[in-house]
Amino acid sequence: MTQRRNRQQWQDIPDQQEKSGLSGAQFSRQQQADF
Repeated sequence: MTQRRNRQQWQDIPDQQEKSGLSGAQFSRQQQADF
């Protein structure tokens, strides 16, 4: 049980990074559209 819980935590970290990366890409894309 503890190993499984630890594995989920480690998987959550990359997921958060991906979300932040996607939002960053969308933000830069919006800036380009403004120009």
